[in-house]
Amino acid sequence: MKDKDIIETITRLDGWVHLPHLRERPDLWSHPDTNRHCLTKDFKFLTSRDAIIRVIAKQPIPVQVNIGVLLREIVCRDTSCYPDLVTTIMMVLATPSQLCEALLRATGHLGTAVPGAEL
Repeated sequence: MKDKDIIETITRLDGWVHLPHLRERPDLWSHPDTNRHCLTKDFKFLTSRDAIIRVIAKQPIPVQVNIGVLLREIVCRDTSCYPDLVTTIMMVLATPSQLCEALLRATGHLGTAVPGAEL
């Protein structure tokens, strides 16, 4: 997945609606709850922990749990040690890009989701 595709997918998970029909601004997004508008370049999920953690926090609890499981695989490549402790540490040590990957995998948008992650 290209960075632009990752950003657009996470933007949709965050509740934003793409407005590609506007010729003068094909990269414009609108949020129906706040009536705010932003451009694709304004979303910093791949570079800002604050941005991606905010989206993860909005996900259902099963998705959040699966993100923790996936982070153990993505960050430390070891899923056999103390799950709760490792999950907590991985959430702190993971880069924004790794958090994005875990979110996309946990929601079935990238590769294989963790079994039971489908909501």
